[in-house]
Amino acid sequence: MLAIANKDFELFTTLLLGSPNVNEADLNGRTALMYACSFNRPKMVTALVERGANLHQRDVCGKSALAHSCHNISILTYLLELGAEVDSIDRRCRTILMTACEKGNFKAVSVLLDHGANINLIDNDDQSVLDVARKFKRYEIIQQLKINQNSVFGSGNINLTTAVIADDFKLFTVLVSDCDDMDETDLGGQTTLMQACFFNRPKMVAALLKKGANPHIQDNDGRTALMFSFNYTDILVQLLRMKVDVKYKSKDGKTPLMVAFSCENPIAVYCLLAYGTIDISDEGDETSLLESRKQLD
Repeated sequence: MLAIANKDFELFTTLLLGSPNVNEADLNGRTALMYACSFNRPKMVTALVERGANLHQRDVCGKSALAHSCHNISILTYLLELGAEVDSIDRRCRTILMTACEKGNFKAVSVLLDHGANINLIDNDDQSVLDVARKFKRYEIIQQLKINQNSVFGSGNINLTTAVIADDFKLFTVLVSDCDDMDETDLGGQTTLMQACFFNRPKMVAALLKKGANPHIQDNDGRTALMFSFNYTDILVQLLRMKVDVKYKSKDGKTPLMVAFSCENPIAVYCLLAYGTIDISDEGDETSLLESRKQLD
């Protein structure tokens, strides 16, 4: 284990070749493979697997090597492609997806979802992955999970959301050309335009708007596409040029300006001000800038 911690590949190789049992575990039930995953040693992980390391072995907490690899996308993907169980649970019935959500690792969550991770499993505390993401305020991951959960539209056929998430513009173009309803919504009331904004797909946003997608539609939480675009200036400007409403409030009382502040994006705040989110001739707007900032503190 010391060779792994010290990243001493020469010593590691010598010890590995002389080891009669590559799956030997310490008092915590952890194997060399688990430590190699935890310490982010992809070359050592590969060497251990080639020597017969068991992907499915558990430590005393019930965690497999995959559960120790959430912080390294290359190792995570490698183990999944070798057949590691994506929905493996530990003694608390927590899944690897829950761990990735807790750590706020958006890329790991994406990889796990791409490999079929089940978002509906519940741990011993009756918590789902969405509950975990909410608990740790992983807002980007919450949105990602909701889109994955709602990505099948009423028709049940392959849809534009699939192409948006995969960032497959070729597939997206084909689907757009055959789409009769650009404003079809998922179970959360979100349109493809909203999802293209959230996943930062400016070319797709432009294509959807050109095709007639309605930027004024609100989802089940009262948010328009504008609310999903504050991290991406190119998309934000596209929507503002469509003269979208910059003063509306979502169901939780948030205005676009408040969301822009919460994203800590001064450019987005500037753009909103430039497009009239504050009207200095309107007495009701005189203090709205200060109030927006105050409500976020």
